[in-house]
Amino acid sequence: MTAVLKKLNIPFVFLGALSLLSSQASADYFIEGELGLFNKSDVATEAVNGEILGVTFANAALNIDYRSELNMGLEIGYQEDFGQLRWSLSYNTANFEWTSLQGSGLASTAGDTYDLTQVSVPRPVLNDVISFDNKTSVALFNGYYNFAPWSSFDPYFGLGIGVAKMSNANDLELATAATLGVNYYLPLSQTYIGVKYRSFLIKGPSDTLGLVYDDISANSISAVLGYKF
Repeated sequence: MTAVLKKLNIPFVFLGALSLLSSQASADYFIEGELGLFNKSDVATEAVNGEILGVTFANAALNIDYRSELNMGLEIGYQEDFGQLRWSLSYNTANFEWTSLQGSGLASTAGDTYDLTQVSVPRPVLNDVISFDNKTSVALFNGYYNFAPWSSFDPYFGLGIGVAKMSNANDLELATAATLGVNYYLPLSQTYIGVKYRSFLIKGPSDTLGLVYDDISANSISAVLGYKF
């Protein structure tokens, strides 16, 4: 299945799956965009030995720190008229730049050896040799429980399952998420604004450098603009 999914473009799969929702009767459909911050600050790998792109590692289990980056997202779905359950498809993406490398074991390059348990190696030291930058995209099927769909202020909780694609990974990986948020419906309008926090768990991938990662935790917080139709 993974081999098939790798050949698919996630946004097209995401939009095509909307047809599954169109069979639902008596529903309010919605579309929303989100903009905020995506964070995966500490990404860990299994121990690695040998040379990778000019850096020699000796029993090195890496912890890679990343900056928080701009999160862009799109979500489409439906909600039964004034019902408390919603279903949706969501797509989030961000470009991550690594900032420093630490962990355990040794890393050597250009005649210098770093004990990763003692020092944090900053990006400028290795950036001309090796890069851990990547684009991460997550597509999810979500279910939400809305606490007050009859009110202007509507807090909600949700769970999602889907796939994650990292630009330097060998395969798509399983992704799950938990979401907390609140929407405010503008007076006499189908438009709403809101805030959404989402916590992701991505199954640890292997990448094109030969690294094998532990499961990756990430989170995002975003402002939301949506419309019901």
